[in-house]
Amino acid sequence: MSSPFSNSTGSKSSWPPRLRSPPPPLPSRAVFVPARSAQSELRERASRFKAFAIPVESIETAEKKLTALKKEYFDASHICYAWLVGVGKEEKARSSDAGEPKGTAGPPILEAIRGASITNVLVAVVRYFGGTKLGTGGLSRAYRQAAVEALALAGKKELLEEVRLSAPLPLADRLLNLAKKFGAKVKEKKFAGEMTATFLVPTSRCGAFLKEVGKIIGRTSG
Repeated sequence: MSSPFSNSTGSKSSWPPRLRSPPPPLPSRAVFVPARSAQSELRERASRFKAFAIPVESIETAEKKLTALKKEYFDASHICYAWLVGVGKEEKARSSDAGEPKGTAGPPILEAIRGASITNVLVAVVRYFGGTKLGTGGLSRAYRQAAVEALALAGKKELLEEVRLSAPLPLADRLLNLAKKFGAKVKEKKFAGEMTATFLVPTSRCGAFLKEVGKIIGRTSG
């Protein structure tokens, strides 16, 4: 009986129990995402910079959230933004100056996101012009600082990676106990001839978790 594994990135591998080598490990470093949505406001020479840090799980979600903000703040002078989604080779990012001088808004916001070591987030900064020009340097500092403050209020938490596995019923208790040991949450589980379960595992422990699963299944194979 094979034990297919997959993670939230959609990759899968078929892993017969007779093989003692586990499937390729998931990233073993901690990956952080926003703990909550947050907003802050910065005033600079009568201009208002209202910043929003919003958790997003996909590019589509980021674009929908951005569209909603543009609709709500239709009277703003500018709505500049940056979003970052995914990790490593799957990472996608985008930023926009939204009419401000090139490079003075979107890139500083994206820089703030990267500086916070966080992903799966949209940061949008709504500006209401106060009548006094800030210059390119002043704009860059204001947009970056607004983003930094919103991200700080949002906080961060470790991303939980979705891991699915199937295993013979006699191994169910051992695997469930192992998941608990690694701080994994059971999203769902079914028992029908074998155990099929979906675990949410902290990214920093995914590789080690799958390695231990491999030891358990490997020791019981013929």
